[in-house]
Amino acid sequence: MKCVLIAIIAFSGISLAAQYRLDMNFTGLDPHVGKWLYVRIVDNSASPLWEAASVRTMINSPELSLSILALLAGNPYNIDFFVDVNGNGTYEPPPTDHAWRLLIPPVLDSVTIDFAHNTDFADIAFPNPSGTMPSFESSEWNGIWTNKTFDAKGPGNANLQLDYVNQTIFGSISMEGAFGIPVPTTMTGTGPFDPIKNIATMTMDEPFSGTITFSNGKMTGAVSYSTLGVVINIDGNYGYNQILFDFIMSGTINAEGWYVLSRTQTTGIADGSASTSTNTDKSRLKASASSVGDVVQVDYSAELGIADNIVVYDVVGRLTIPAIVNTTSGHATLDVSGYTRGPYIAFVSVGQLQLAAMFFKEQ
Repeated sequence: MKCVLIAIIAFSGISLAAQYRLDMNFTGLDPHVGKWLYVRIVDNSASPLWEAASVRTMINSPELSLSILALLAGNPYNIDFFVDVNGNGTYEPPPTDHAWRLLIPPVLDSVTIDFAHNTDFADIAFPNPSGTMPSFESSEWNGIWTNKTFDAKGPGNANLQLDYVNQTIFGSISMEGAFGIPVPTTMTGTGPFDPIKNIATMTMDEPFSGTITFSNGKMTGAVSYSTLGVVINIDGNYGYNQILFDFIMSGTINAEGWYVLSRTQTTGIADGSASTSTNTDKSRLKASASSVGDVVQVDYSAELGIADNIVVYDVVGRLTIPAIVNTTSGHATLDVSGYTRGPYIAFVSVGQLQLAAMFFKEQ
């Protein structure tokens, strides 16, 4: 079993946008026609637990293509995906389900992956749905909107409330300084929510109209803003921790841009009790690595403790277990004297966390 590191070789013609697409072209899926394919994009700039997008799609033919808007400039990612071979709706390690992991170094542009079905499986520990659901869940999101046409940007936030009992969704999204208005512009909407099928549709309130649909990792919609006479078309993807979508405005204003939001807090209510969890500060979960000849220094927040395990993958996905010279809380020194020149990615396991750091080995 192995992971494969997808190397980004061409650097010419790099887009100035801060968000990029992952385009995946699958071939050889003949044995799995009629099965579900699950794809999860995990941001390694903080922790593999930072889910940027999670998409589920039916395999209707041996060839399948996906375009997922989820990559942020400069961040490395895991691309974890599996075919639900036995059709029970949950992930089970290979060989029961067929699963793979690809590693993408810090992105500089949109990434295209051509993947042919093979038996180089990896246990990706794909998270299965919880056995219990809250009766109600509210999540807070903060982010930044960018208008590429007018070279403008500003802060924003959102709130999503999921009522599992009545199967309804309420949502609001605000953009501060959008449309040239100094105060926040806020859209709100309500609609049906199906927690089993992972589908929700919000119908927008006045002065807006139209719908926004969330379905198996995709976010799409067309919203009219009667006050300004514009139509806003939305297309993007979402995961547990991130929402990222493109928008195109037409009418009295013609412009395009994007909006990226990160989950900051979730409150769930079950059996009459409420619990609140706030995401761990992402800066605590970052690791860095630097190579000095045959020695690599790996550093992360000392409060996380001593590393339980360290593994390294090379550019073609080969796994090595480096010789550890010493390790203390937040620090490890690796002997890489036997490594050839080139880029590598080190995965550091600390408790339940797995941190990733890129380094380049010189001769």
